Amino acid sequence: MEPKDDFIIPNDTLAFYKIDSPFFYHLKISPDSVRKLGERIISYDQIISYDTTNFIYKITSTAADTLNRINFRYRDYCMQVAVVSAGKIIFGFYLWTPASSYMPDWFTAAGFTRYLEIYFDESYGNLPCPDPRKDPWIIQVLLNDNKLL
Repeated sequence: MEPKDDFIIPNDTLAFYKIDSPFFYHLKISPDSVRKLGERIISYDQIISYDTTNFIYKITSTAADTLNRINFRYRDYCMQVAVVSAGKIIFGFYLWTPASSYMPDWFTAAGFTRYLEIYFDESYGNLPCPDPRKDPWIIQVLLNDNKLL
């Protein structure tokens, strides 16, 4: 199933978008599986820094408040999110409410403080190669603005 012809990926420098019409939670989120993007939940100006060692984004208190206000109605208290940059979907991850006791076998993030960690449970299999959390485009964009740790 291909995206609609009018499916346009926003041209943000770097942002996190809700994925509308997601696949089931146990499947991996790949850029070509996204059929429709929803609202932007974290914009580039809300990203303070990114630590590529721990894969932790430091975000503004406004972004943390946005995450805390999300109404998780999707299965098992999670929401699929796409990392978007320069008109491309770089990768996707599952955003989980701390109320959930289950994590799927793909990139996940949980805990809505001013830090958002995106991690992969290696007990479920191998990381994709190359690791999209270290995507060269993301690294370069953040490096250019002194947001890379």
